[in-house]
Amino acid sequence: SGAFYVRKSEGDVWESAADLMVASTLFVTLALWAGAAWAIQSQLEANHWELSKPLEKNVDLDWLDYRSEKLQQVCIVGVREVPALILAGLAVGAVVLVLVGHMFYWSSASFFNEFEVNDPISELVWIGDKGLFMYTGLGATVAAFV
Repeated sequence: SGAFYVRKSEGDVWESAADLMVASTLFVTLALWAGAAWAIQSQLEANHWELSKPLEKNVDLDWLDYRSEKLQQVCIVGVREVPALILAGLAVGAVVLVLVGHMFYWSSASFFNEFEVNDPISELVWIGDKGLFMYTGLGATVAAFV
């Protein structure tokens, strides 16, 4: 499918072939995952006790699970125990991340330029008005990471 995708810009036939290969790859992968899930479920139903019975050699792991569960029960930090400044920082960060994501989705041409898969890598410019990241896109990306 990659070879068809590279030649996609050469005409409608290659574009259709690329779309067909991507769709067929998706459906074959989905069918294989469904078959694997069915086989695993069949084995779990047929051999449930053998697969889930406690083993003597795993007693240390069972102890670690028990200890971890007890520690989680006593080490709970509620939202009311977190300082307001930390909660405000979390809320502001979440809002900025959502806003940047929406801006990237709805107005990507204001933040990024196009670079095709089959364009020469020697012509790639990362930052600038003609670069992959415009200055606005670089600023918004930095804001999302902060």
